[in-house]
Amino acid sequence: MKMLHHAVLGKSEQLTNDVAKQLSDNLIRHVRENVANNESLSVMTMATLLDLRFKTIGFLSHNRSQEAVRRLKAECSATISNTEVVQLPGPAEAAESTSSSGELWSLLDETVDQRRRSSNATADAIVEVKRYLTENNLRRNEDLLEYWRTQKHMYPLLYHMALRFL
Repeated sequence: MKMLHHAVLGKSEQLTNDVAKQLSDNLIRHVRENVANNESLSVMTMATLLDLRFKTIGFLSHNRSQEAVRRLKAECSATISNTEVVQLPGPAEAAESTSSSGELWSLLDETVDQRRRSSNATADAIVEVKRYLTENNLRRNEDLLEYWRTQKHMYPLLYHMALRFL
């Protein structure tokens, strides 16, 4: 939508006919309204960010772009949390938990482990998204799906998101 807005705006500056200018102004207003609506839809923002031809430059509004990046990080973090394998305690941990204190410390241990996983998931998501966003954009004629196929090991979280949204 940003590219459409840019093209219409560029052409409208060259118009000399009053009716054509009015039509152009209405078209620009309509595009801006639609862009505002589309940039607030989660599916559209995720698809734009995960399309390497656009990423953050596909947004007309810088604020919407930053909001979409925050949402992408949160989605990645949630994906990690939902798919994380619960590790069984090792022999030393098992011995500690069954010691004389019994159930006394189990709630604390579970809470600490859960927070650690959550913190790590968020950190992993932030790092992966930042790495991805700093990578160069693809050219318009390059194959987006081929890129995701070859980079699925470099960006495993984003790869799964790309499968969902693209």
